[in-house]
Amino acid sequence: MSYKIDYSEVIGIKVFLERRTKRMLVGRLEQKNRKFIFTYNKMYLNHKKAIPIGQELPLTKQCFESKKIFPSFQERIPLKENPAYPEYCKQFNVSPEENNVFILLATIGRKGPSWFIFEPIWGDTFSGKKLKEFRNKIGLSTRDFGASFGISQATIVRIENNKASGAEVLRFLEILYKFPETAAYYIEKYGSALHSDIKKRVLSMLKFRGWNVLALEELKRSKEAAAHLKNIGWAKALLEKPLIQKVLDENYLKDKEQKIQELRENEQQIKQALFEIRFAEGIHTSDLEACYEFKTGKGEKSVDFKIYDKNNEICPKWLVELTSLEESHAVKENTRVKGNFFGFQSISTPWDEKNPPEIRDIIKAQTAILGKAEKFPETAGNDCIYHVIISNMRGFLTGISDDGDYLNILYGSKSLPDVYKRFWVNDKKEKQIIVGIFDPDHPNPCSRDLQKRVHAVGFINEKNFTENEIKNGIKLYHNPTLFNSSEEIRQAWLLK
Repeated sequence: MSYKIDYSEVIGIKVFLERRTKRMLVGRLEQKNRKFIFTYNKMYLNHKKAIPIGQELPLTKQCFESKKIFPSFQERIPLKENPAYPEYCKQFNVSPEENNVFILLATIGRKGPSWFIFEPIWGDTFSGKKLKEFRNKIGLSTRDFGASFGISQATIVRIENNKASGAEVLRFLEILYKFPETAAYYIEKYGSALHSDIKKRVLSMLKFRGWNVLALEELKRSKEAAAHLKNIGWAKALLEKPLIQKVLDENYLKDKEQKIQELRENEQQIKQALFEIRFAEGIHTSDLEACYEFKTGKGEKSVDFKIYDKNNEICPKWLVELTSLEESHAVKENTRVKGNFFGFQSISTPWDEKNPPEIRDIIKAQTAILGKAEKFPETAGNDCIYHVIISNMRGFLTGISDDGDYLNILYGSKSLPDVYKRFWVNDKKEKQIIVGIFDPDHPNPCSRDLQKRVHAVGFINEKNFTENEIKNGIKLYHNPTLFNSSEEIRQAWLLK
């Protein structure tokens, strides 16, 4: 069985030189101002065993521009006249009519006769406007902000004016924006240039866990959602939760210092409850009805929602359980800052006895989802009620997750293209391929419950906290034991 990766957001190509167990970043192919630009990695240029990608890209300079795609890249894409071309495309679920050169290079052109491997660069969602907003809210000048995170002041200014878009720097800044506790971690570790009073004030603000810059947007959106639900009968039990009533109270955050400890102790419960409110709003705006904390008949166990269309008797009902992943400490522990670049030990680095953050978070996500499976009754003989677990992925890795992560979590790496295959290292230091929780061979016995009881798993990664983001942003994937395809399950889904 193969699964579809959405390549529509590929904006460039990373090139690696791969020899046996060693892998080296060669450079990047991108397009700016209608020109193709290839830039060699400086470390690669200085390496004694470096070889050029092609004759038109010698190692005598770092950057090359061309109005047309460089021949050495074009040659990696099979000709459409080749009788096997449709089969190549089918392997990656790419249309034979696809003309986007980056998509073709990231898929059917990924591997060739040479040692060079191509991997996709995904589009960046972080902007200079968001950086400036974040920097202003924590009260740092461009000089102090740059000094705190090992980025030059000139680079900060260029990004804020949308004149620079280095992917590594932008991704690091997006992590700081989305996870201010991570920003605090770096200021504590690298912010020696800050005045002690400034450092103390910024750390106090960033460590106000659960109520950081991004979470204030989350709280505002949740309050708006709660206002939309206040006259909805089935939402009453949710809105009357004591913790939620306290957090949504206008006066609650006025004396912040007294609330820090309480918020730290209850942060995950609060975030989960706010997520439930926003999800409930999605039910309401889809013109659906619901029961909150619906008893499933398994003892006293309940799921978060039973949702149904009161105007359509033949429409299936859904039992929905929500789960949220906490921010991974593995990301903070393994992230490194050097000059204008950041990175963390990733799947591309040599293996050691410690699994990299990406792998640990895949396993953590699997465990969180499997822990919810027992709440559902068995599905046999009941085609009118579907069961789904929806995972809030903001805490996954750096908050940046994609189809490749979701497919690895659910189905494992065996059926995925090589670029998405992931491996983990067991306690015997043996490298093993990731097995999905819908795979009969998954080692956790709870996976058998999931495969028998849950029709689908969904993922949501809110970025902007807009009104319809929950309703429009959930990606659903089918349980192969109970459905033939994810498209089939998406057709039956009610939040639309």
